[in-house]
Amino acid sequence: MSKVTKTIISIVVVAALGYAAFFVMNDSKTVNFKKEDSEFAVKDIESLTMIFLADKRGNRNKLVKQPNGKWQVNEDYYVAEHMMELLLRTLQQVQVKNPVPNAMHNMAVKNLGVVGIKVELYAGEHLKTFYVGGTTNDDLGTFFIMEGSETPFVCHIPGFDGFLTSRFEIKRANWIDRSYFTSPKSEIKSIMVKYGSGSDEDFTITADNGSFGVDNISNLDSSTLNKYLNYYSNTHFESYVNTEDRQQLQDSLEAEIPFCTIQMEHQDVKQSRLLKLYPFKSLDRMYGITEQGDLITAQYFNFNQLMVKKSFFEKAKPEL
Repeated sequence: MSKVTKTIISIVVVAALGYAAFFVMNDSKTVNFKKEDSEFAVKDIESLTMIFLADKRGNRNKLVKQPNGKWQVNEDYYVAEHMMELLLRTLQQVQVKNPVPNAMHNMAVKNLGVVGIKVELYAGEHLKTFYVGGTTNDDLGTFFIMEGSETPFVCHIPGFDGFLTSRFEIKRANWIDRSYFTSPKSEIKSIMVKYGSGSDEDFTITADNGSFGVDNISNLDSSTLNKYLNYYSNTHFESYVNTEDRQQLQDSLEAEIPFCTIQMEHQDVKQSRLLKLYPFKSLDRMYGITEQGDLITAQYFNFNQLMVKKSFFEKAKPEL
């Protein structure tokens, strides 16, 4: 075969590939759709009051905006602020890149059917529902489809090179703020700290018309007590335990008596806390089981300030 013939063949092949690529890229122009089928973004994110996320594996997260402006997940814990900010920013900035070309339609619909995350948005009343699927081959777009529509779209955020699926987090543990005790003392009704099955150093703190007292302590050091109560406004745990043997580990812990139990009764029962603490494999940490049945790890550095003895609140006796 002559060089001229090879050159001609090469030109024809390149031209054919170029035409095919052009056809696929521009095939989306032939897709007919309603404008509302492509309106995934929410311009006024402040108007949102609830976001519901669900997947095919049974994971469910209901994010609800509270009167104080904070968001709660599944009506128990507050949402981590950075997670909520990322989701809201995504809902505000997401744009349609193009309708999925006809040649890719079936693949995109199958993808959305298998890994799609259902997203329901409410602003007082139901606003819209759509599904977020996987990524395009170049990882620069994400499949979206509006509920009731037959037209999937490739969506993105201008200026961001990546896919958006992970921003619609479906694992509850990843939404929860690690702040466990977050109550100002004005909202606390009582605190009970118990060691093992009970000891002389157990204590109960009770609120009474805005003032606090420790049961069975007459020579109370009010300054020490107020400082102690303030620790319940900002104490964090370290992490959730999500290993494969989590349930087995939790069952074995629950068969034992916790070395410390901390119960905080809040004026709003949903914000009350009950934490049972158990030894960990290292000396600087401990396991905890919350009132929601979550298994966590906590550092002594953060929780030692709560695990004091009853005598801690007594005024020092003057030296004779």
